[in-house]
Amino acid sequence: MFVNNAWCKVSAPSFVADDMVLQRDVKLPIWGWASPGEKVTVRFQKQVKTAQTNKDGSWRIYLDPVSAGGPYTMTLEGTNKLVFKDILVGDVFLASGQSNMEFTTYSVNNSKDEMLKADFPEIHYFRAGLNVANKPIDTLSGQWKAVTPETVGNLSGVAYFFAKELYQKKKIPIGIIVCAWGGSVAESWTNAEALQSFPEFKKPLEDLKTGQDWHKTFTDYEKNLKAFKESKQGLEKGAHQNNYADGDWKETEFPFELKTMGLADNYGNNVWIRKKFTIDSSFNVEKKTSLFLGKTNGEITVYVNGIEIQNREETLEGNWFVIPQNFLQKGENQIAIKFLEIWSGNIGELGQNVILKNEDSYLKIDGKWKFNSKIEFPIPPYVSCNYTPSTIYNAMISPLVPYALKGIIWYQGESNADRAKQYQTLFPALIEGWRKKWNSDFPFLFVQLANFQPDKKQPTDYQWSALREAQQMTLKVPKTGMAVTIDIGDVNDIHPKNKQDVGKRLALVAEKVIYGNNEIVYSGPTFKEFKTVNDSIVVEFTNVGTGLKVKDQYGYVKGFAIAGEDKVFKWAKGYQKGNTLILYNETIKNPTAVRYNWGNSPDGNIYNKEGLPAVPFRTDNYPLNFE
Repeated sequence: MFVNNAWCKVSAPSFVADDMVLQRDVKLPIWGWASPGEKVTVRFQKQVKTAQTNKDGSWRIYLDPVSAGGPYTMTLEGTNKLVFKDILVGDVFLASGQSNMEFTTYSVNNSKDEMLKADFPEIHYFRAGLNVANKPIDTLSGQWKAVTPETVGNLSGVAYFFAKELYQKKKIPIGIIVCAWGGSVAESWTNAEALQSFPEFKKPLEDLKTGQDWHKTFTDYEKNLKAFKESKQGLEKGAHQNNYADGDWKETEFPFELKTMGLADNYGNNVWIRKKFTIDSSFNVEKKTSLFLGKTNGEITVYVNGIEIQNREETLEGNWFVIPQNFLQKGENQIAIKFLEIWSGNIGELGQNVILKNEDSYLKIDGKWKFNSKIEFPIPPYVSCNYTPSTIYNAMISPLVPYALKGIIWYQGESNADRAKQYQTLFPALIEGWRKKWNSDFPFLFVQLANFQPDKKQPTDYQWSALREAQQMTLKVPKTGMAVTIDIGDVNDIHPKNKQDVGKRLALVAEKVIYGNNEIVYSGPTFKEFKTVNDSIVVEFTNVGTGLKVKDQYGYVKGFAIAGEDKVFKWAKGYQKGNTLILYNETIKNPTAVRYNWGNSPDGNIYNKEGLPAVPFRTDNYPLNFE
């Protein structure tokens, strides 16, 4: 797991490279490896710094602070010479967390338009490859890229829109290092020293010393997954050809969903699907034709009469594959589809049909399709490598230490939602653990979980609400900030596509917490205090900006529940009075507690006039029904 750098040429970490962004106005650590005892010289912006390698071959120098600018060149020289070009100096952020941070710009709302406009040569990003390790390592895969319409699709959407907002305001280079992994838990991102105070992690940490080699487990799985994705056994056997013998294949109806077809669990598989159909004289085969296969989620390759269809057009209703003229023929034709599905994909939806059409003709293709899931390399059994304490930190965060950063942006918590009580101390431990390793109290900004999943009709307790509460409690840690997204999620999708507003709200928080702009309204209304007056509750807020706003044409508040001495919460009615809210329920005398937006996907409508949503809260400390 450790790189043996002894008796080697001068080298540096992968992120010390062409197109890197260095943090402005601070001492800049640059490090790497060479032969033991070798002299290494670093030249940058008229600075010349020299170091001699240690016994293990490692070296490190510190460049003097540099103002924002570039592009510049850096050279590293020992027995060999390295030259790194197009280096920028600005503000550098580490973007980390799970899938909502990993979620790429390619998949956000209006992605095509967003990518076309993404021409920001002074925003560079480094996307780290996934990895785990039992011990801290010093290698990290990836490379720096400038943000262009061609590259931005692979950048975290949250990170991109955050960087874009800051760049447009600050007019200095912005660097983003993305280290994120879908489904990962917070303890995997936390260094072992910071987990020592958690008894529940003692045994897993001990097992890292002598137990399963997580790096080997992960790399073996990735190797098998790559073989699965790249399998071409069907092509080699001719499964795309018209004359292929498919008489023993099973039959199914369109649309295709492998889980429904009994071919996969929640993960996926690699399946061939074929259909023979007849074209009569009423269809003009000499025209360019479009084949409609509906909405798809998965990797599909389409062959018509044995020839791969290269052009694909995505529309709101689904995918159209453009068939060149003369591919089709009068009489019998065939469509063959190689369908690689991961995480419950599908081809088509109920109510959709497979159709062929051109400017002269239309043909609906119905009836049975044949399928075979045994031809290609089988999908490997899923191995969860992102749940073991400290292993992601060891492989994806530790190699970055002590690269100079302006701050952290973090979007995680979904995978810890069933352990909100633990998260109250685990998340702060993660933050403090990173700061100790960097020997820096850098700002740490995070996204509170968005709305997801339906709510029950009556007020009750929810794990996601408790996790949001744990996130808000972390604001007690100095130099932290939280972006509220309770109103921009998706009740049916844990990965909401509106990452634009997430990035914008994080940038507002950065203006306050990182850049010290005390004039900016960076948060929505935040609970301050309440009092009981004549069987009603009067709620006061901070962060009201230019004024409290109830988003309802009649001025009625939503999302509040109050309780009396029996601790039973009921929905509250209410109205605005200046910058306070008056809440009541006719059946509750002398109310003692209030909750707001305490749900999976609550319907609260309290904002400030700047358009930022009120922070969910509760005033009680009653035991929750799942604790």
